[in-house]
Amino acid sequence: MLNLTIVDTVGSGFVSVFSADISWPGSSTLNWYGAGQINANNAYTAIRQSDQGIKVYAGGGGSTNFVLDLVGRLTLVDLATISSLSSAAAMPSTKTAFSEVHRERL
Repeated sequence: MLNLTIVDTVGSGFVSVFSADISWPGSSTLNWYGAGQINANNAYTAIRQSDQGIKVYAGGGGSTNFVLDLVGRLTLVDLATISSLSSAAAMPSTKTAFSEVHRERL
């Protein structure tokens, strides 16, 4: 999970955030349409496992500065190992839940 904020925009354009494992997927995380805008958007993206890498791609005819905050990460957990979930036996699979989000600072 991350939060992307753009500031000091010029013209129009977009920023895309995605895993370092892949090339640009052709989608945007945040768009802007004029000068002087400040906009933010929350996004979920896969992170490369080997070094937790991500890529940031900016496109369009304009330019911007941006701030990228890594808010936390979601990790698959095995429900059979969580004793606090009394209804774990009713779940259709043992790998269908996410663990809580832990904040990280880079």
